[in-house]
Amino acid sequence: MKRLLIFFTILLAFFSTETQIFAEQTSWTSETNLTKKIDRVSLVTVNGKIYSLGGHDANKFYDTIDVYDPETKTWTQKGKLPTVRGTVSAAVYDGKIYITGGEPINRRLDIYDTVTNEWKQGTPFPKDLAGYAAQFVNGKLLVIGGFNMYNNASADVYEYDPSTDTWTAKASLSTPRRYTTSALVDGKVYVIGGANDSKGLLSSIEEYDPQTNKWTTKSPMSTPRHGLTAAVLNNEIYVIGGNTAATKVSGPATDEVEKYNPKTDTWSTVPSMPTARGLLSAVSLNNAIYVAGGSNSSNYYSVFEKYTPGDNGTSPSQPGDPGTSQPDNPVGDRAILVVTMTTGMEKEFDLSIKEVNDFISWYEGKQAGTGSASYAINKHDNNKGPFSSRKDYMLYDRILTFEVSEYSR
Repeated sequence: MKRLLIFFTILLAFFSTETQIFAEQTSWTSETNLTKKIDRVSLVTVNGKIYSLGGHDANKFYDTIDVYDPETKTWTQKGKLPTVRGTVSAAVYDGKIYITGGEPINRRLDIYDTVTNEWKQGTPFPKDLAGYAAQFVNGKLLVIGGFNMYNNASADVYEYDPSTDTWTAKASLSTPRRYTTSALVDGKVYVIGGANDSKGLLSSIEEYDPQTNKWTTKSPMSTPRHGLTAAVLNNEIYVIGGNTAATKVSGPATDEVEKYNPKTDTWSTVPSMPTARGLLSAVSLNNAIYVAGGSNSSNYYSVFEKYTPGDNGTSPSQPGDPGTSQPDNPVGDRAILVVTMTTGMEKEFDLSIKEVNDFISWYEGKQAGTGSASYAINKHDNNKGPFSSRKDYMLYDRILTFEVSEYSR
C-alpha cells in the first residue's frame, strides 16, 4: 500500500509538471501596463520597440506617444502626436510611422520620423476617415474601409505612394466595413471582420492581391465581431478580441482568439485572452504577440498582455508544412541561400528549409515595416576556429536580392 501511494504521488507530480510546462509554453502573460486606461490605441513596432499611439477613454482622446522596451519591460513617453487621435491603424515604412485620419474625424496624413522625433504632413486622405485598416505593401500604404459617419461603413480602398505624396483609388472591398482589422502575409492583405450598416457584425474575410488589384472572399471566422485586432506569427493570422454587439461601439466584448492559415484557408482556435475587450490593438515581435488597451462596455483597460505560442511562433520544420513560409513547390529538405548585398558582395549559406523560410519571413515582415533591422543567420559548418558558434547578422537595408536553391541530402 505504501509503494502504491508513492507511485500515485510521483504520477501526480509528473502530470502537474507536464501541465505547468504546457502552460508555460502556450500562455498569456501580463506585461507592464500602459500608462493609462484607454481603447482605440494603435500599436506599431520599430527597431525592436513597441510604439503606443494616441487612444481614448470615457472623456477624451489623447495625443501621447509611449514606447515599450521588451527587454526592460518599461514604457517611456516620446513626444506627442500633432493632434489628439484615436481609432487609427498606424503603419510603418522605412522607420517612419504613417497615421491617416482618425477620431475626432479628420483626413490628415501625419508622418513621424522615429529617429529625429519629428513630424511632417503628407497630402491629406481624400475624405474624412476613421476605423479603417492599413498596411504597407511593396512600399505603398493601403488604407481600407472605415467610416466618416458612425453609421456609414466604407468599401473604399486607397493607396498612398510616399515617393510622390499622392493617393490613388484601388479596387473596392466587396463588403463595406468599419472598425475592421487587417494583416499582411506573403505580399497579400487580409481584411477581417468589422461592422456593416445592413449586415451588422461581420465574420467575413477578404484577400487583396496588389499585383492584380483584386479582392477574393475567403472562409469566414466563427464569430462575427468589430473593434477586433490582428497580428501575424509564422505567416498565420491571429484575430483577437472585439465587440459582439452591432449597436454598441465599445461593448460588450469577447476574449476569443482565432487563428487563420492563408495557405489552407482554414481557421483554428487559440487560448483566449485573460481580459475580454474590444477596440484594442496588437503587434507581433520576437515570436510573440503583444495586445494593449481596449474596453468592455463602460470599462477601460491599461492591460498589456503577451501571447507566446507553444512552438514560439514556428510550425514543425517539415518541407511543405502549410504553417510556414514555404517557397512554392518545395523540392528538397535543404537549400543554398545566396544573399547579394548592395555592395555587390555575395554571401552563401547552407541551411535547412526551415531556416531559409524563417529568413524569408523576416525579410517580408521587414519589407512590410515590422520586425528587427537585422537577422542572424547561423553559419553552421562554415564555423572556423575555436568558436562554439558563428552568426552573420544581415541588415535589411543592405540586402539587394537573394536566391534559394533547394536540394535533398
